[in-house]
Amino acid sequence: MAALLLLAACDKQPGAGPEEGLPMGVEATLAGSKASITTDDLQTFWLQVDCAGDAAYSYCVPVSKSATGWSADRQLLWKSETAATTYCAAFFGGHDFTRAEFASGVDLTIPANQSTQAGLNAADLLTLKATSTTYEATTGGVLPVALNHGLAKVIIELSLGSDFYDNRYGRTTNPVTAFTVIGSNLGFHFQPATGAVSVKASTGAAISPMPLSYTPGTAMAKTSVATYEVILVPQTFAAGTLSVSFKVDIKSYVWTNAEAITLTAGQTVNLPVSVTAAPPASTFINGHGYVDMGEVEVNGVTKHLLWATCNIGADNPWDYGDYFSWGETATKTDYSWSTYSMGDGTTFSKYTGSDYATLQAGDDAAAAIWGGDWRIPTKEEWKALLNTTNYSWVLTTDYNGSGKNGMLVTRLDNASGTDPCASNSIFLSAAGFRDGTSLTAAGPYGDYWSSSLNTDYPDHAWSLNFLSGSVGMYNDIRSYGFSIRPVSE
Repeated sequence: MAALLLLAACDKQPGAGPEEGLPMGVEATLAGSKASITTDDLQTFWLQVDCAGDAAYSYCVPVSKSATGWSADRQLLWKSETAATTYCAAFFGGHDFTRAEFASGVDLTIPANQSTQAGLNAADLLTLKATSTTYEATTGGVLPVALNHGLAKVIIELSLGSDFYDNRYGRTTNPVTAFTVIGSNLGFHFQPATGAVSVKASTGAAISPMPLSYTPGTAMAKTSVATYEVILVPQTFAAGTLSVSFKVDIKSYVWTNAEAITLTAGQTVNLPVSVTAAPPASTFINGHGYVDMGEVEVNGVTKHLLWATCNIGADNPWDYGDYFSWGETATKTDYSWSTYSMGDGTTFSKYTGSDYATLQAGDDAAAAIWGGDWRIPTKEEWKALLNTTNYSWVLTTDYNGSGKNGMLVTRLDNASGTDPCASNSIFLSAAGFRDGTSLTAAGPYGDYWSSSLNTDYPDHAWSLNFLSGSVGMYNDIRSYGFSIRPVSE
């Protein structure tokens, strides 16, 4: 709803007394429907008023909204009921417009990062071109400021074909990362008096749009749709000059316009982008993907280990997933001895150090939740994965553009341990751990349970821990909530 207020008196203009003018009110509205700034969001704009060259009744002021309505930093007055007044208005990302800019124009630049609501709003130009009116032509002297969006909105509808659904990408959450629009100029020249926008020639930039929605595919309609919004400077893209790039898993995709595209001010354009070929499907055990990390020797026995691609409770390799106390098969809100099902930290009903050294299937979260042949790795199986002759461990930040950190573990392709077999990699996210009701050190720290009890200290069990580039096996308190990365063979 538009806000309406007669602007309160502050300092008067030179040559204008209260008896010499009529109070000027403001009614601000914003046309058009956008996911960026709306009428309700509008908090401020710049207003220029000219009364036939009479400086006493001419203004260039910011107008702001408060709890009681709109106000300026001075009293605004009409010269008389019949004197013609010309006014225009503008807003752009906190820019302070000046009289000179209202007269001759100004060079501005939209932000490249529009991936958040704040970033999208910062790219939204609002404008009202010069309009002439009189006091008697308005309702009670209220100046109607009807702003419009001055740039172009582009809605990108990305369709992922049935191959993605069949390969289990995006069945529940959007698998797309690093979504970028490439080739649009960021700079433009804006003339507030006319509302005109013209692109400034420059190198096409990379812009991150804001995700709007995601609709997963279904067994009946397998295509999923991810929608993004970006605000661009009005311009013409010749064929082959505007691109949309993104990733799914480790595979990169690029769409490029086959025909010219022209964007105009205030326009909304729907840009359909579709891809059909998904990254190769993972092999699945009981519905959960795995990576073949090759044969290892564990306690003198050769095993062919298959490591899950995700933590329990995660949809993607970089997601944190769920947290479990050692030997428990359900998540909870408090990971302390007071809630631990098998003991209080001193006395235990099971896994006392004299009964079982390894979790039984009923107490193994991987076996209980995922079923099939899944289970939690033993201490020795984790240690086999730490063998740097067979595997490389690389600290990785912003994995696959997800913003998540962790360790990328890659099987090496020869005995010298120098050639990585990149298709045989797992990513262990730095999900931190839960102690009591708190999540601790998510981002730099990763903690993964093994199924092995420390029989010398049965209040502890063995886990794989990493911090920055340091990784190894450690003893940890059983009540802590750690991640679980299942394994099969």
